[in-house]
Amino acid sequence: MIFASSTSRALSAAFALLVLIASCKKEAKKTASSDAQNKETVAAASASVTAYAVLNTALDIMFVTGAPESESEKATADRKYGCATVTATPGGFVDFPKEVVVDFGTGCTLRGYTGKGSVSFTLNQWIAIPGTEIVPVFNGFYVNGYKIEGDYKITTVSATEFKIDIIDGIVTFPNGTVFHLKGTQNYTQTAGSSTPLVFGDDVYSITGYIASTSSLGDIEGTITSPLIKEIACNNITSGKIDLKTNNATATLDYGDGTCDNIGTLIIGPLSFPVTLPF
Repeated sequence: MIFASSTSRALSAAFALLVLIASCKKEAKKTASSDAQNKETVAAASASVTAYAVLNTALDIMFVTGAPESESEKATADRKYGCATVTATPGGFVDFPKEVVVDFGTGCTLRGYTGKGSVSFTLNQWIAIPGTEIVPVFNGFYVNGYKIEGDYKITTVSATEFKIDIIDGIVTFPNGTVFHLKGTQNYTQTAGSSTPLVFGDDVYSITGYIASTSSLGDIEGTITSPLIKEIACNNITSGKIDLKTNNATATLDYGDGTCDNIGTLIIGPLSFPVTLPF
């Protein structure tokens, strides 16, 4: 009986060891799968918000070039937006509609990014007047090697509120990956409204949602904490977007207000640094 008892204990110990080994293997497999999934989520989310950042930079041009300047000669037929040439036909403050072309030529650097090609739009009145609508047309237009195309509409709600409808935004990455974007962003000016002819002090709070489709999967994003965009800074400086991918949910935190291109992607208890192009 003692032998039987010893054998039983040995078998039990062996069985327990096998269960432990199997459990460890299962946990290791689960961890590897989770790590792979996190990497996919980080890659897809980073690419999606990069596409949005590129588009945001292009639409910034609409706000600056679609408004009157403090010097009358700058509202005439030709003026400069940094290194780009802005042609308004007809010129002047009161002649509308205006056909506006912002041309970066074969490539020039402005405010830390390089533009190429042109963007054109029609102004029936100055962009700050409620009811104004702008439909930009991008012509071979690139920002830092990212090509921008597609259908968009900018509507002035009030002198300090703007709505941007991304109907079918198309951003092609330098590596050939194509993102189709849609969504609605509501821009509310929170600073600079007392100096309407000076753009460098303008700050906007952005709410709304974005969605993207690409070879990396579908992503839906909701702005849960307003994104802060200073005209003087190329980057969104703070705010959060909740992102839903094919495999997971995540939150992108743009930071504490510092003008930089570093964000943090949070997936459950984990966080990953994200470097954006702007």
